[in-house]
Amino acid sequence: MNKQTEPHRASLTKDYQKIKSAALAEKEQVALQEWMKEAVTRTYIKIDKKYSDGCNLMQAWIENSEE
Repeated sequence: MNKQTEPHRASLTKDYQKIKSAALAEKEQVALQEWMKEAVTRTYIKIDKKYSDGCNLMQAWIENSEE
C-alpha cells in the first residue's frame, strides 16, 4: 500500500476517480457476461481438461459442449 487515508464516507468530490473506476469495471463485467451468454450458443471451442479445471469463465462452453 502506497498511501493510507482516514476512513470516511465516499463522496463524489473526494472519491470521484475510485467511484468511476468501480462503475466502469462493473459495466465491463456485465457486458462480458452478456456477450458470453450469446457467444456460447453460436461458437464451439475445445478446451483441454488440464486448462478447464477451476476456470469459471469457460464453464458455460464446457457445459454447452457436453449437450
